[in-house]
Amino acid sequence: MIALLLLLACVDTTGGERIAFEGRAVGLAPVTQTANGPVIELESDDGFTVQLTEARLLVGPVYLWSDEPQLDAGDQASLWDWVIPVAHAAADQFQAGFLVGEVPHQVELDLLSEASVVIGPGSGLAGPSRSAEVWLEPGDGVDTLLVAGIAERGDERLEFEGAITFTAPWVPEDELADPRVLRRVRGLLWDVELKDGGVLEVGVDARAWLRGVELASLVSTDPEPLELSREDALGNTIYFRAREVGSRGPWRLTWQD
Repeated sequence: MIALLLLLACVDTTGGERIAFEGRAVGLAPVTQTANGPVIELESDDGFTVQLTEARLLVGPVYLWSDEPQLDAGDQASLWDWVIPVAHAAADQFQAGFLVGEVPHQVELDLLSEASVVIGPGSGLAGPSRSAEVWLEPGDGVDTLLVAGIAERGDERLEFEGAITFTAPWVPEDELADPRVLRRVRGLLWDVELKDGGVLEVGVDARAWLRGVELASLVSTDPEPLELSREDALGNTIYFRAREVGSRGPWRLTWQD
């Protein structure tokens, strides 16, 4: 938990009252009930009908910041007026005011269930929050993301499955120096007033994980499902899209009083 001391220190400087709230997570993609169970359906850019038959994600902790993020680039530093496509700025390059809220817990979110789940209790300071970050911190031997599905186009068929954890071998070699950074989805912009008794909801749209991938090159006569890896386009796409921020990324944060 990185926030407790910062929150206590900020009370005197900001005047914000201490608040308690609840953190929740929910899947945003519509779920279709089929004879074989629930699925998330989407169309790929190259014309495949895709059914996700499994989509699970470990969500949390979540941290809320007072300001929009700013990249510290010396003379080139400027306030973000756009959203970076993939959030992996180093910790000492990321500035977003001071911490105003935290949900220091984690939960597994089944995206094929339309029910929201409680991440855990949160605490913070009453007042404005302009950005947030979601950590995807797995425990030892626990996968961050589990996914499986079927893609079909005419007579072409591709089954795939995989478990992705944001550590080696999923982390590129040139970024292994600090793999923790790649488990943090940073720079999620919003504009809310935090109040006591509110609910922070983290929404995840699994369809965004597969956006832009070309499936035709992956179709095979092998009857076994494709095991996702860094070496294939589908595995790489899901890895990067899960961390993407912005209007086309999978993440949506909302606050309910």
